[in-house]
Amino acid sequence: MGKIAHKIKKISKMNKSVAVKKMLSFDDVYVVGYRERKKQLLPVSGKGKFKAIPLSRKFWYSDPVIFTNDSRSYLFLEAFDRDDLRGKVACCELTSSGPTTPRVIIDEPFHMSFPTVFRFGDGIYMIPETSADKSLRLYRAADFPDNWELVKRFDLGRLFVDTVILDTNDGSFKILTCEVSPDREYECRFQKFTVSRTGDDDFVLTEDKAFNSKQEYDLRSRNGGAVFTLDGKKYVAAQESTFSEYGLYMNFYPYDDSAPQIASKPSYRLTKKNFVIKDGPKGEGVHSYCFNDYYEVVDLKYLEFAPRKIVNKIIKKHPLVKKELSRNLDKELSDSKNIFENVYEESFDPDSFREKHYGNPHRLNKPLSIVYDNDDPAGIAAFLGMKLLVGKKEIPVCQVVDVAVNDRYRGKGYFSKNIAAFEEENKEADFIFALPNDASLPRFLNLGYTKEHWLCHYIYVTAPFSFIFGKNILTGIPDKLFQKLLWLNKVKINKDENLSITNGMSEIPVSDSELKKISKRQKCHFLHNRDIFKWKQAYNPDLKFYWATLRKKDGHLLGYALCHLRPRLNGNFVIIDDYAVSRDDSHKRQTLQLLFSSLSCLGNITEVPFANTEMDGKKLSALHFINACKFPFPLRGGPFIVSSGCKYRDAIKDISMRNIDSDVL
Repeated sequence: MGKIAHKIKKISKMNKSVAVKKMLSFDDVYVVGYRERKKQLLPVSGKGKFKAIPLSRKFWYSDPVIFTNDSRSYLFLEAFDRDDLRGKVACCELTSSGPTTPRVIIDEPFHMSFPTVFRFGDGIYMIPETSADKSLRLYRAADFPDNWELVKRFDLGRLFVDTVILDTNDGSFKILTCEVSPDREYECRFQKFTVSRTGDDDFVLTEDKAFNSKQEYDLRSRNGGAVFTLDGKKYVAAQESTFSEYGLYMNFYPYDDSAPQIASKPSYRLTKKNFVIKDGPKGEGVHSYCFNDYYEVVDLKYLEFAPRKIVNKIIKKHPLVKKELSRNLDKELSDSKNIFENVYEESFDPDSFREKHYGNPHRLNKPLSIVYDNDDPAGIAAFLGMKLLVGKKEIPVCQVVDVAVNDRYRGKGYFSKNIAAFEEENKEADFIFALPNDASLPRFLNLGYTKEHWLCHYIYVTAPFSFIFGKNILTGIPDKLFQKLLWLNKVKINKDENLSITNGMSEIPVSDSELKKISKRQKCHFLHNRDIFKWKQAYNPDLKFYWATLRKKDGHLLGYALCHLRPRLNGNFVIIDDYAVSRDDSHKRQTLQLLFSSLSCLGNITEVPFANTEMDGKKLSALHFINACKFPFPLRGGPFIVSSGCKYRDAIKDISMRNIDSDVL
């Protein structure tokens, strides 16, 4: 069936009011409702009034999974980001005074939902829905409920959604998951697996082939909540869809481990008529249901007007609009090439430049500002979007980068005009910052920028003789003698720790939850995640990146460092792009020494750029026997300046600069 014919058939089978709304670009949205647990559960009573978990401008919530810890009720949810158009895992607590505000706790570069949380052994684990990553992923709570680390990714070559736990024992647990039909929308089939923990704290997954081979795709075999026990009987909560509409009903099937089929005859059934969510919208379907000893939680589907869909339809319907957008970008890149090749007299790579400014996960809508003189490109300034965390508040900011003025237009004020024009039109960033050189600093100061910090580059020499004279037998001997004086060979790894070196960004060895946790103690810093690191590699495809990670043998992250190599003279500079040490590490200096020394072996000079001397300077100086070596190079530095509109100057005094993208600067 062709796509158009399939869509027409779907609409023809929908409820008429739903069909009209769908054609007007209304989209499925969800609201979560909760209530204190009653004597009779909702599936049995068939009626109930619930209160809504408040939505926000940025998120709506669905797929609630309730989990009890120390007699407190935690609700894990999908938080669908209306801006990023993908789900993230969030958590809130249900209390007698109402729910706390949901907060995002896992943010991967792909869509996530249905976060099943369960207790296994001496830990708390989660299996969220990650079919967008084509995987089943197992997370463990490093610091419940906010910090989670990925412990295993299973790639089975098939798409699975909405996993629940059937039972657990000392060394393994059984899961019931749902395999998505490869060619029939909304259809799934139940599948069983056993996840076993091995002696080295790894996990292996075993398929229940006898059960799985007997299952067929249908519209009733998709989990809609945790498996639960009622009056001594076990039940599977499952969604039911139709050919044209997803998630309309909830069925509760009695579960028998030996039964060949699950979705047969339901013992209980829920529809949108069985409950009301106070202050919530009119529902179109029931999406999920769960409970614990204190609360019941439901998930209601409704329709919301989605203007983004109209824009997408216009672009698809009128390709000239799309061509015009592409043409504008092509012109910007062409004009940028014209300016940069004139100024720097070197080849301009439009692909890496495009990825740098338009592939940025925190990009501005219009990152390039180009000024013209009678239609001739005279100057350019690029503005790189970033997220700054001040306390618990995320602030959008941007950095002035890639500034150049065509030779024949210098002296006419185009540098200042370009920066000022962008500031006047800027509606996205709270403030602009820059790290100017000696030539551009006076121009920024004339525009009202103020100097807030002096930033240093800490340089550690590790093999000076081979760096200056080339690597050979004669230079190798004095280099080894030089290194014996350093901390590099004096730091030893503890027996209960593992140090690993990873090459590139294809397998980033730290999770987003670990990055968030390890930087939690910093009062003010730039947000980094794996999306940012992968973007960095994307616009620097020729650079060699290396990670050093130090972990306890139980997997707990003690610290990490990321570097790239820059060929210089007769060797390499090892540029430390980012590093962090866990706040609960009892020997932070030793951890940092281990990380830096493991990367220093890749080159002759190790450099840590853009360190706030008040925040990190003492720590970095203490690592080296001559305090950030001044020989053979002087200690370098530069000012950190902010635009006049900055309201966070006091917070910036405590800013950690070490994870700024140093390649850009």
